[in-house]
Amino acid sequence: MKLFGRIGRRLLGWFLLIALIPLLFMGYQGYASARRGVEREVYLHLQAVAMSKRHAIEQWFAERAADMRVVAASPLFLTYGGALHGRGDHRGLHEISQMLNAYQVQSRSYAHMCLYDRQGMPLLCTMPGGDYIASFERSTLFRKALNSTEPVPGPIYLNPATGPTMHLAQTIRDPRGEPLGVVVATLVLAKTLNPIILDSTGLGQTGEAYLVDAGKVMLTPSRFMDHPDPLTHTMDTEGIRRALTGSDGTGGYKGYDGRRVIGAWTYMPEHEWALIVEMKAEEALAPLARMRRDTILVAMLTFGVILMVVGLISRSISAPIRELAAASLDVSRGDLERTVTVRLRDELGELAERFNAMVGSLKDSRSALQDAYDKLVRAQKQIVQAERLAAVGELAASVVHEIRNPLSAVKMNLRILEGKCAQDSVAAEHFRLAREQTERLETMLEDLLDFSKPVALRLAAVRVEDVVEDALRMFRADDAMHTVTVNVSDSLPPLNADRERLGQVLLNLLLNARQASAAGEEIRVAAESVSENGASAIRISVADRGQGIAPENLSHVFEPFFTTRKRGTGLGLANARKIVEIHGGTISIESTVGKGTAVFVTLPIAS
Repeated sequence: MKLFGRIGRRLLGWFLLIALIPLLFMGYQGYASARRGVEREVYLHLQAVAMSKRHAIEQWFAERAADMRVVAASPLFLTYGGALHGRGDHRGLHEISQMLNAYQVQSRSYAHMCLYDRQGMPLLCTMPGGDYIASFERSTLFRKALNSTEPVPGPIYLNPATGPTMHLAQTIRDPRGEPLGVVVATLVLAKTLNPIILDSTGLGQTGEAYLVDAGKVMLTPSRFMDHPDPLTHTMDTEGIRRALTGSDGTGGYKGYDGRRVIGAWTYMPEHEWALIVEMKAEEALAPLARMRRDTILVAMLTFGVILMVVGLISRSISAPIRELAAASLDVSRGDLERTVTVRLRDELGELAERFNAMVGSLKDSRSALQDAYDKLVRAQKQIVQAERLAAVGELAASVVHEIRNPLSAVKMNLRILEGKCAQDSVAAEHFRLAREQTERLETMLEDLLDFSKPVALRLAAVRVEDVVEDALRMFRADDAMHTVTVNVSDSLPPLNADRERLGQVLLNLLLNARQASAAGEEIRVAAESVSENGASAIRISVADRGQGIAPENLSHVFEPFFTTRKRGTGLGLANARKIVEIHGGTISIESTVGKGTAVFVTLPIAS
């Protein structure tokens, strides 16, 4: 949009408002209407396919039922009734077997037929070796057949030899209606139902039909090779769930593979089956995709034409303005050699001339300003370098050389004396405290040398009174002249902190208070619960009645290497602030010249 400038954007906005927006609105309305029409046609088509397949299945079952009724009504059963009662009529069983074989070969639907007596015991089978139903006399199919005058279908099951298979049983009755036996036909679905279901006429490249039973088990194979075999898995889609409630309908939903499909479903109550016909939504709604693509193409072409028209108009109007704006941006970035070409003899041409004159004036004054700035930078660098060198020199001379080596000798001798005075508990305690002080000084020296390094905390639940006690014990071991008043409640909640680091902070504050106070003056240490930015916290204060800090120095006391003492390093309060801030707290100072100083450390309470 920067290509056109503000004028071009306004022109483009009006063109879009007048031409493109109405076009898009009409395209959207047409697309929505077409989508409804296409979806309606797809739903009707899939519903027609589903009803056609249902009718074919029902017709096939009606034909098989008619076959079974004809078989059961054969006069051979009355002629050779004794054979059905197990009287050893071999000729009768042979005649009946020939008759069943004749019916079997007339249709591809039957794998074989078996005959059972009225107690459910096997008599004969057209399959060599017999393929009788195990414990048929106790099966649900046998009981249903005895209680029905019509053929009774059994459930579909998976036969290792023939695949999905089902039985159709018909009771043979005498003229009085008494059962003589039961004939059971074994139907192989691969030659019967499957051809009906797998017929993909009208289902395109992605459509298919399948049957599921009341347990959502898929009964028929899929037309796609990557689908599991029938009767080996269950399926759960919206179409299956709705069909098993006994309803017929159509709709869009996620198929068994997670992709959106358009489906039609119907329920077959006589078998408790759901017949599902589905097609992938991408293929079913392919005309809509083409229409959407064409609509977008027309919109893009229209937008391209609008851009060309607006570009030509905007170029003739706003090109000089944009050139001047670009030159102003270059000058603001420091390019004082940038000028604009004066092409027009109007207000824009006059503005271009004034701009070139302004750039010339800026260029003339740039050298003087640069010289002054260079001098100022050099002076500032010299001052900073001098201050740093002074602080580093004092640090190296007064701390490293004068403390570290003597301190090591003191610590070594204290260890020797502590061992020799082990029998004298009082002297040993004094030597132990002295050794701890030397070790503490060594730690402070390391902190001084590693000031720029990150502080590693050992966090734990710490009681404030313990931290105060640690700091006071080390302070009093070195100072018996000052009175320290402590006001710390035993009921304060614990802090999640590094006990040693906080003790170092408090000891540093106590030492500063001692140095700012005269001998014998009181130093006050207090701790209380406060609210900091809406959160609970503990505020620890160390106050003295010394000479105070001058106002001009008060804002610098936490800066590294800032000190008003001749032999100080200026790192005490800087280290303290660093440790407090790493704990998530704050440190502040209040001071009045001649009245004293108070330092406040506020730390969050451990949750």
